[in-house]
Amino acid sequence: MASGRDSVDDPDTNPASDVGHVVARIDGALGSAILVGLDRLHVSHGTGPHRAGASRQPWAYGDLEDVSISHYGTMPVVLLHLLRRVDPLPVLILERGQVGPALDGLVTLRRLIAAAGNSLASA
Repeated sequence: MASGRDSVDDPDTNPASDVGHVVARIDGALGSAILVGLDRLHVSHGTGPHRAGASRQPWAYGDLEDVSISHYGTMPVVLLHLLRRVDPLPVLILERGQVGPALDGLVTLRRLIAAAGNSLASA
């Protein structure tokens, strides 16, 4: 997140502005996070030298089917299950102590994805 500078509305320094009101935050390794808004999410890759270029645009919940945690070797990873894509997309690596709190955030995120799917189905 931004650190009190004048750029609070700049998505490159404050990704929360991409999702509006943040209702949940899933923290990952090296300062990365998933910011969960009311109608979309943003994956923030932190603010270090490992962050190259601009972040991807937020994902709308209507483009998502589900979210889960799986393991690549011994590393827990948050996976987005996108519509029109067979394999899930790994978006966030978790450290061992972050799995429990991440599960709490996934509950909120799953509810928002389900609500978006229900509104698309009834439209």
